[in-house]
Amino acid sequence: MADSEQLARLKRSVLEWNTWWSPDIAIDLRDACLLADSLRGVILYQADLRGAILRGADLKGADLDEANLHNAELVLALLNGADLQDADLTNADLRGADLRGARLSHANLTKADLRGANLTLVDFKRACLRDAILTGADLTNAHLEGVDLTGANLDGADLIHAYLSNVDLTGAMGISCSPPPSSSSLISSHTHWRSLVMKAEEHLLLGVATLSQVCEGLAVLETQWRQYRPYPSANSALASSHFHNGEHPVVGNQAEATAVCAHVQACALFHAKARDCRDHPYL
Repeated sequence: MADSEQLARLKRSVLEWNTWWSPDIAIDLRDACLLADSLRGVILYQADLRGAILRGADLKGADLDEANLHNAELVLALLNGADLQDADLTNADLRGADLRGARLSHANLTKADLRGANLTLVDFKRACLRDAILTGADLTNAHLEGVDLTGANLDGADLIHAYLSNVDLTGAMGISCSPPPSSSSLISSHTHWRSLVMKAEEHLLLGVATLSQVCEGLAVLETQWRQYRPYPSANSALASSHFHNGEHPVVGNQAEATAVCAHVQACALFHAKARDCRDHPYL
């Protein structure tokens, strides 16, 4: 059961809670009922929230890093931009939850129910989604590098522009494992490039990009510019010029097309996140 004093303090005010909070305090909110509460920006780092009821709760920008949310109910919860890195969400109910821009790298979502969840721009890097239910989930532009999707159900999930690298799809359902399309369908025109930029800027306006994401994005963007083979001598100025003009290089073969497609997606996303950052090296 939850610590009654801690629960009462949290319900009174997030500001009071965050002021009182200390990493030396063991947060015990097991089975706490926080139904539809406004917990925006709350610090729940390493908190014990096993079995907590957070249906419809507003947890935008919350710090849930390393939190234990085993069996927690988060149906329709608002977790935009929340930090859930290394969190335990085993068997958590996240149906219809909004996690746009949330950070779930290394999180454990084994058997989590994510049906209809909005997972746009979520960072799932090296997360475990074994036997997770992702039916109808929106994974547009999600980062799925090194994710374990063994036995997961992805029936009807939207994976448009999602970054999948070293993903384990053993036994996964509802996802096509057919050979990659031809270069002409991957990058067909300047319109494709521009549409990616517009989509990324749309997500930026939703306010789900944080300073840490901008910094990380800039690092990845710079690395990709330098490794981009179609531009000789790592000419980032030339690459930037092409990017801003909505142009793309000539693709010579299928393997190169796949690499270029991933490059375009990443550049569009990270450029949009960093366009208002003074340290952006390509503005």
